[in-house]
Amino acid sequence: MADPQPVAQQVASENKTSTETKSTQPPSVDAWWKQIAPQALWGPIEAIGIDKILETPPGNFLGTFGLDIAADLLEKLREAKDNLAGPDQIQFKVQTKAPTKTDLRNNAHKFSLRYPADIKDTETDYMLFQFYRYEAPFGRGGVGTFNFQRNFAQQGSGEYGTLEEYNLSTTNLSIDTQLSQVVLYMPPDVSSTYGASWNDKSFSNTAVAKIRGGMALRRGNIGQAAAGQFENLMNAVGRMPEIKGADFIRNEIAKVTGESLSRNDLFASAAGVVTNPNTELLYDSPQMRGIDFTFKLVPNNKNEAEIIYEIVRTFKKCLHPSFGVPGREQGGKTPGVVGALGKEAKDKVGFISVPSVCKFAFMKGGGLHPFLPQYKTCALVGVDVNYTSDNGYAVTRDGYPVSTELRLQFKELKLVYREDIGEVDAATLKFGNNKLLHGGH
Repeated sequence: MADPQPVAQQVASENKTSTETKSTQPPSVDAWWKQIAPQALWGPIEAIGIDKILETPPGNFLGTFGLDIAADLLEKLREAKDNLAGPDQIQFKVQTKAPTKTDLRNNAHKFSLRYPADIKDTETDYMLFQFYRYEAPFGRGGVGTFNFQRNFAQQGSGEYGTLEEYNLSTTNLSIDTQLSQVVLYMPPDVSSTYGASWNDKSFSNTAVAKIRGGMALRRGNIGQAAAGQFENLMNAVGRMPEIKGADFIRNEIAKVTGESLSRNDLFASAAGVVTNPNTELLYDSPQMRGIDFTFKLVPNNKNEAEIIYEIVRTFKKCLHPSFGVPGREQGGKTPGVVGALGKEAKDKVGFISVPSVCKFAFMKGGGLHPFLPQYKTCALVGVDVNYTSDNGYAVTRDGYPVSTELRLQFKELKLVYREDIGEVDAATLKFGNNKLLHGGH
């Protein structure tokens, strides 16, 4: 008896005819090159990765080999350009749908994984996720488009002089060529939380006087500063008997009973007063924002099931570091093109590289959504995948889960300042009279 399968969520199976079961492929790749190479060379060939090239049938070998070399050289040209002129500014353009069963190791960024597969990216609201290589904020500095003032004078070498310079390492980034864009439906919970840290602080009367006197001196008002310090001195002299008396009693009690009492304990219990705490609420710092999204992914057919699998795999790859220091070049299909420079992960033991980062955006049609908040580039700090989100284990006859719940946790790499809010590209605002009221972070 066949295994029971979900009805409403069952992925449609492909009909297979008897003729499809017959092999129409060339002889196995292994048989092809292993029949030529001595068996003693099989191990070394596989160890250095040449077998990956030889997996291509002989008829397409030279063409594929040439494409691999071209892809690796293109990656090097991208890196040379970024080193000279800086990475490009992040753009928000949905790429074409990713082809199936294709090795996109060096060009995955040119395609998008979409769920639902038929989402109308030119008409509806959706989320766009793009992946970039981490830019060390104090390393290359993310110095953006080549510009004399930026590269040699004000930006990229000293302190942050402008908000633009502060943001450059998260607005001008090198694309992660190994990860495709991800397009997902708008999540059910779209919210934005802002926070600031304020703390209460108490000051002694003397500290208040010293601070106020110092500020008077800074303004050049020497007379006011001197008068304030004299006033504080006279008040302190007037409080001296009470203070010294309280200290004497505290010491005597501690000697006899071991109890530790404060001055205010004595003042409150004996006279019903306490010293003035001069408490103020002071601004401490802005807070970094954390953002969570949850998506429920239910495939309607086998194609969507494969897309969901790739989407989950993409976010997991973004979350995790690479072993060693692979250099800035990525991919490396052709042995020697990247490896000859010693920049592959296996050549740099003792280190791991920082994971890629994610820039996501709420989109409306072909542009940024004008009425929803946007976020700065984020680190992906958590990926939770639940393959039994319907409270039970159920898969299709192909083995794909009939329902996958994907929870993504992000944290912004940069603080949000007032100047960030309201920086709007007017070209993306297609309606509304008060355009300056919309957009920004």
